[in-house]
Amino acid sequence: MRILLVLAFVICTIFCKAQNLKLPAKKITPSLELFLKRSIKPDSIDILLSVQNFTVLGQWKKDVRFISSYSPANTIVCRINTSRLMQLINDTSVVFADLLRKPKEELATAEFDLSLNQFNVVHRLFPFNGSNIHASLKEQRFDTTDIDIKGRYFNSGIAAPSLTGHASRMVTMLGGGGNSSPFNKGAAPGVFVTSSDFVNLLPDADSIYQQYHISIQNHSYGTGIENYYGADAAAFDASIYHNNALMHVFSSGNSGTSTPTDGTYSGILQFANMTGSFKMAKNIITVGAVDSFNTVMELSSKGPAYDGRVKPDLVAFGQDGSSGSAALVSGAATLVQDAYLQTHGTLPSAALSKAVLLNSADHDPVKVINYTTGYGNLNAYEALATITANHFFEDEVKKGQTKSFSLDIPANIAQFKITLVWTDTPAIANAPKALVNDLDATLSFSNTREIWLPWVLNSSANLDSLQLPPTRRIDTLNNVELITVDHPQPGHYIFEVKGSNIVTADQKFAVAYQLDTINHFTWTYPLSTDVLEAGKTHLLRWQSNIQDSGYLECSYNNGAWQRVASNISVQNHYTKWTVPDTSITAQLRFTIPSLNMISESEVFTISKLTDMQVGFNCTDSFMLHWNNVQNNGYQLYQLGDQYMEPVSTIQDTFIVLQKSLSPTIYYAVAPKINNRTGLKSYTIDYRTQGVDCYFQSFYVLLERENTADLAVGIGSTYGVQLLSFQKYQKDGFSNIYTVAGLSGPTSTYFTFVDTVLTKGVNSYRVALTLTNGHTIYSSTESVFYFPDNPVIAFPNPVRQNQSLRLIAQQPGVYSVEIYDVIGKLMYKGQLKDINQELPAVSLSKGVYLFRFYSKSGEAFTKKILVY
Repeated sequence: MRILLVLAFVICTIFCKAQNLKLPAKKITPSLELFLKRSIKPDSIDILLSVQNFTVLGQWKKDVRFISSYSPANTIVCRINTSRLMQLINDTSVVFADLLRKPKEELATAEFDLSLNQFNVVHRLFPFNGSNIHASLKEQRFDTTDIDIKGRYFNSGIAAPSLTGHASRMVTMLGGGGNSSPFNKGAAPGVFVTSSDFVNLLPDADSIYQQYHISIQNHSYGTGIENYYGADAAAFDASIYHNNALMHVFSSGNSGTSTPTDGTYSGILQFANMTGSFKMAKNIITVGAVDSFNTVMELSSKGPAYDGRVKPDLVAFGQDGSSGSAALVSGAATLVQDAYLQTHGTLPSAALSKAVLLNSADHDPVKVINYTTGYGNLNAYEALATITANHFFEDEVKKGQTKSFSLDIPANIAQFKITLVWTDTPAIANAPKALVNDLDATLSFSNTREIWLPWVLNSSANLDSLQLPPTRRIDTLNNVELITVDHPQPGHYIFEVKGSNIVTADQKFAVAYQLDTINHFTWTYPLSTDVLEAGKTHLLRWQSNIQDSGYLECSYNNGAWQRVASNISVQNHYTKWTVPDTSITAQLRFTIPSLNMISESEVFTISKLTDMQVGFNCTDSFMLHWNNVQNNGYQLYQLGDQYMEPVSTIQDTFIVLQKSLSPTIYYAVAPKINNRTGLKSYTIDYRTQGVDCYFQSFYVLLERENTADLAVGIGSTYGVQLLSFQKYQKDGFSNIYTVAGLSGPTSTYFTFVDTVLTKGVNSYRVALTLTNGHTIYSSTESVFYFPDNPVIAFPNPVRQNQSLRLIAQQPGVYSVEIYDVIGKLMYKGQLKDINQELPAVSLSKGVYLFRFYSKSGEAFTKKILVY
């Protein structure tokens, strides 16, 4: 066995030298090193191992319990007796060892904004919604019964046992169908989704991705700040390398205000603080967070990666954390894959999808790339436009080989940008530099032979260097290279890709490019499919490269233009606007006087939010009603196989549906405004709104010790002729107060005060007489009236071990103490309810004193005989 292990080590060493892969100088992570220095350790520990081959488990099978693995990267998670840990680490087949860390969900916002990253533009202009793509969310389990993913969940068999709101929010942001509310429509509302447990911090088995056709996996979680290329990072790089189309999207983390304590960038304030060594992988996409104003959130974790690479790759909307940002980028990747699949018949490579997303992002106009926003803010529309315009190409190159590609740039281009991406072979765990195969990109203009190199950041380990803008030079760290040219001359350009240092047979690569025209101004929010909630403040958005100012006007219902705001900087790309508190159609107009330019938005809708409620829920029918909104009628929706579907148009503010003809339980309503559909209400399940057959609530309270206050709430007065409060008398229930004339609009809440109480139990109910002659009754509610005894105990005398009940006229007013005949306290407690059973108290036969105290200080005593 020892000979075999030595032979395996020799073979691996030869293999590593052949690929110029350096074995790590140190075999353990800082966290494991700290663990080993502890004086007190647990009996066993879970560790993550990178091994030369899986035969390492053979001689350790008595000491190691296998937990999980990712075989393409020779990565194992196992449990070992602590006393044997160092021997295992020193085994020649172990390349690298790390503590198994516990992942944490990273904060998720309760709201999200699809307009910042232009998903609303995609939904308006493109027919792609992700319906041909399967995505996985690796974290805790989301609610698979959520109606926002109805008909689009599939079980891959590896979900976590625990369900969390965080996971449910992530799946909504990625692929919510907008069924529960108009605010819960996700980035890719047609995607099919599944769940994977993040207790295993390695990629899922390749067979899972392949069997269930999973091509996107979202990772909105983190561990601690870990600045090294861990075995898990190598595993995720291998996962993409071995699954051509598969994309892993990670949140950058929420430790943006923290300072790293290990690695090259140790001690540098608020840099290199991404949460998890797996985020050091090079083939993945890491995502930071910005708010609705495109300002980077302070908590959003920043780069560089441990070796100086650009991190995060992108930023996207994430009001309270980068979790949601990652989910939105996963949604954008889903749309890119769907668009490519529908136009080319196959899924795009992960390198191409990444190239498209990074190249189409809105980058910082000064720093282009940086360690805060990476390659820029996600622009879903430009990504889809890149695919549909075929502004991309793929090829492969060998070591020392150069591939050239011709590009013609037309006149009137403000900026040309082009991005090279390749899925690199995994590095050895804990490698000093993650890049293995190095490609180099250049762009040249045929007429002048001017050459542009990629933008490269200064990765020196000091604060000033990390904040510098990029310069154009050869990149030897990243497997992404971006070149931009401002105001390029029209003509013929050559883009070249050189295989500068390739240790494999060849290296495939993908390239995406974009041409932005001069002085363009395009409205992006609101569009005709966007509905703005009335009376609220909204951010109006546009896409433009104009560096000037202008003024904003609005037209309501196709009327005259009205000035809304002046001196608005076009470069801001947004302005705030508080819309009128009414339901109406509107159109915006932005004027830039210096260019004599006017840009009009599409006509859109401003709508009040309707509130749907249940009037009654009877055996054969139910009634839905809602508030009156200025409109031309209402559109009723019901939940179909996957989405909310229109049922009928209604002129009134209620509808009665027969259950035999309306099997669905979920409904919503929207006003019709100038032949447009307004804002849909929140969807309700009519069975769970607290309304039975008319009755919502009925209660009776004893007030002032001698009157009973009765109150009843009903869902609707529709079909109700009379409402009667009834009291139980000697001969049964009889009316004590009746309300008539309920056929027209009236209140649905009724009260009555009974001033004639009888000693003992007073029981009441409510009777509704319907216009069809039927009568329905509420539940029976009672109060106890004992004018001289605010608290009574019965039965008295009471048999030993028999339950004893205490009835108080008012709940929460009295407390009780029980004493035996020699004054020993046997029990003390509060009378929180009107009628409650005394807790189990071991009382021997004899006489006991029950001492009652009111909150006002009054006290009285009763004797109880136990026999």
